[in-house]
Amino acid sequence: PGSTFKLVTAACAIENIPDLMDRTWECTGEYDPGKGEPIRCNGVHGRLTFKQALAKSCNATFAQIAIELGPEKLNSEQGRFFLEKSDPDDYVGWTGIGQGDTLLPPIAMLRYMAAIANDGKAVSFNEVNSLASQAGKALNLNITKNETQLLSTETAAQLKKLMRNNVKAQYGEYNYKGLHLCAKSGTAEVDKDTDHNTAWFVGFMDDADHPYAFVVVVEHGGSGSQTAGPIAGSVLR
Repeated sequence: PGSTFKLVTAACAIENIPDLMDRTWECTGEYDPGKGEPIRCNGVHGRLTFKQALAKSCNATFAQIAIELGPEKLNSEQGRFFLEKSDPDDYVGWTGIGQGDTLLPPIAMLRYMAAIANDGKAVSFNEVNSLASQAGKALNLNITKNETQLLSTETAAQLKKLMRNNVKAQYGEYNYKGLHLCAKSGTAEVDKDTDHNTAWFVGFMDDADHPYAFVVVVEHGGSGSQTAGPIAGSVLR
C-alpha cells in the first residue's frame, strides 16, 4: 500500500500517543533504527509536526512513530496486519510506512476510507452483478446495509481533518476544485526501478450530496500523487 498505510499508523498513533499533536520530529532525509537498511525519506523535511509529517508523507517521522508504538499496538489497530511481537525495530519501521512485506488489498483500504468518512463506521459491501433483468427491466434491489464501528468517532474526525489538510497543503486544492477532497497518496516500491512502482491515491469526498470513497491503484504507475491522483480527480468530476 505504500504511504497510504500511514493512515493506519496515524490512527494507532492518535489513539496511543497522548501528546501526539504537540510533538515534533526531525527528518534528515533518512532514519536509521540501528539494524538493517536505513529508512530513506522522499526529502529532507527538517523539524515537523505530526500534521506536517502526514502531508509531506515523511518516512523518517512515521518510521519513528511506528517503532515507538511497537508491533503489538500496530497489530491491534483494526484487527489486522499480522506483525510478530518479536519483529525488530527496522522491520516495524518499514511496516509503519507501508513498505517492506506490508500487503493490503485495495478493497480493504476502500472500507477504511469509508469508515473515516462515516464517523468511524465501516459499511458492508455488496456485490451487484446487474441492475436489470435479462429482459432489460430494472431490478428493485433491496440491499442490506450493515455497519461496524471500525474507528472511534474522535479518531475518524482527526483523520478526516488531516486528510483534508493533505489536499490543501500538498496536493493542491486547485487540482480538485469543488470536490471537497480528503486524501492520501502512496508510492509502493516494487523494485529499484521507479518506473515499476505502484501508484496509490485513496480518500473520499467530504460532501453529503456526493458521499463517495475511492481507491485508485496504478501498477507500474510511478508516483501516487502525480499518476493516481489525477485519475481520481477525473473520475470524481
